[in-house]
Amino acid sequence: MKKILMGFLILSMLAIPVFAGKSSVAEFDYWQEYSGWGPALYYGEDVNIHYEATNRWVLNKEEMGENDWYIEQSLTQRGTAWIYNLDENLLDKRNFRVVEITKGYVDKEQDWYHVRDVDTLEEWNYHWKIPGVYHFFGHYPNEDENLVYEVLQPEHSTLYEGPIF
Repeated sequence: MKKILMGFLILSMLAIPVFAGKSSVAEFDYWQEYSGWGPALYYGEDVNIHYEATNRWVLNKEEMGENDWYIEQSLTQRGTAWIYNLDENLLDKRNFRVVEITKGYVDKEQDWYHVRDVDTLEEWNYHWKIPGVYHFFGHYPNEDENLVYEVLQPEHSTLYEGPIF
């Protein structure tokens, strides 16, 4: 569970655009190992996936008083997932996509992507999908005001709930 949360946090930080403005486009190049969950269950063994994509990031900021911004941002990634076993043999090549929408408040002294802090987050919806293999999604809020993650895939489904990191 801890690896899943840390993996998501790292992916979110890697997806931050090259510059923060109204919108930006940046290349995304990332490797992740899956052991015992996600695509590893689909392929029946631990795998390393090389993700290559284009980020399209749209950011809207509205000044809310002297110290705060109201943030609405969206991220879309579309690209290729190269799936390798741990012996570095290519097992598969698939399309993948990520869609994220975040809304909330942030102090002007912080970087705008800190809107994920629990006290300032109003809405978060995140989908990371390799169609037919793996669908990781998270959302906030819910009735318990926890951040909820779920991994959906053929024959395997797992729900994770917990506080925002």
